[in-house]
Amino acid sequence: MKGHQLIAYLAQQQLEPQSQQRIEQILDGKSLVVLASWADYARKQEAWKHTGPWHYINIPKGQSLEQSQRNPKGDVLSQLEYFEQQLKQAHLSKLERQQALKFYIHFVGDIHQPLHVGYAKDRGGNKVKVNWYGKTTNLHRVWDSQLLDNSKLSLGEYAQYLQASYPNNDQINSYQEWLNQSRALLPAVYQLADKNLSDDYATQHRPTLELQIVRAGQRLAKKLNQIFGSNP
Repeated sequence: MKGHQLIAYLAQQQLEPQSQQRIEQILDGKSLVVLASWADYARKQEAWKHTGPWHYINIPKGQSLEQSQRNPKGDVLSQLEYFEQQLKQAHLSKLERQQALKFYIHFVGDIHQPLHVGYAKDRGGNKVKVNWYGKTTNLHRVWDSQLLDNSKLSLGEYAQYLQASYPNNDQINSYQEWLNQSRALLPAVYQLADKNLSDDYATQHRPTLELQIVRAGQRLAKKLNQIFGSNP
């Protein structure tokens, strides 16, 4: 959850005034941060159960996106493309636009987490049982939340630290490039000396995840500025 909140917080700082204003209208004044994890709660409800596959994409080891079979129910790549197009549609109702935006901000975060672009075989690390500082968990959860949960900083302080620590000016704009970049991080994620993960694993991998969060925040802001900044 903290990862999604940090991405939304960083993005919000980089919105143009016009984008900020239009997003506030769509979200009834709620911040991106408050709604960043909405899609995770939604998928647990019957009405939104079908959205589960939208949070990830599975590509077998050794295969590229082009070689792999896409999920006909949708995946994180197809849904980012879909919801971007939805947000550009003038005829959408406010509720539809609100839902599209809530899914969109969440999926920008998901595609930057390496285990959301992982292998079906172990369900993106969910089947890889590990201990995190002595507590039973799985590799996916470590990357989704536990690598960041040790921080005692407030959300604002952590975001400020990330921006100062990871200046990032890359010009990677396409969703597929984001996916490939996350995918390239996967081999290192699985380098486990044993199942007991603590300081060594955290020290090695937290900077990778933090950089991904900074990238996601910048890219989300850039996309939202493109969608809402110049449109009437």
